[in-house]
Amino acid sequence: MITLKQFQEQFQNLLFTDEPTDCEKMMIYQNSYTHSLLYALKKNYPKLEQHLGEIEFEKLSRDYIKHHPSTYYSLRWYGDKLPDFIPDNMLAELAKFEWQCGLIWDGPDYPILKVDDLFRIPEAHWESLRFQVHPNIRSINLYWNILEIWQENNNSQNIKPIYSDHSKTVILYRQNNTVFFQELSILEEKIWQGILAQYSFDQICSNIEVPADTMASVLYSWIAKGWLSHACCK
Repeated sequence: MITLKQFQEQFQNLLFTDEPTDCEKMMIYQNSYTHSLLYALKKNYPKLEQHLGEIEFEKLSRDYIKHHPSTYYSLRWYGDKLPDFIPDNMLAELAKFEWQCGLIWDGPDYPILKVDDLFRIPEAHWESLRFQVHPNIRSINLYWNILEIWQENNNSQNIKPIYSDHSKTVILYRQNNTVFFQELSILEEKIWQGILAQYSFDQICSNIEVPADTMASVLYSWIAKGWLSHACCK
């Protein structure tokens, strides 16, 4: 007669593999566990499934399940390691982009900086003004034409993957319960990096040699989209 510990180990091993079993009840548990994780991956990566096709996506999913048993209480978070698991660089980047979109969608609401808040700051203090990026904003560097593939609803497989040696910085954000993304221009990327580095308004203008009115125009655009949470003078 086996011990409770041995039974628990056998039960766990059964769930985490596709090995057949003669026990009908145990097989029910095994199938239920696998199907639950397959369902979770389909829900978390619908665009990746659409691009790969149902059959190839299920093959990838079953392989992932074998190597990455669930460690979460909620299936919403299952699949977080899938981008690193995929050997194909373009597909991995597509999966990473999709996972980040999901994080934006599920992220909590935080206060946002409003244009009226800036009007309350004396003009003399603008040189030392520093901005804080909103906590529910993600930036991702893309080397492949992921945005083109993403925007093609039904025929993404017909789009040829294109790789670039220079990455594009894309901002993911949520507005009115919808996830949006925007590719930054070279100038915008420099301003964005300056904000992340906590440089002041004047320092950013000086470092990248951009006029103050141009800098202000970019900031107002980002504030309207909810990219910044607050501003302060240091």
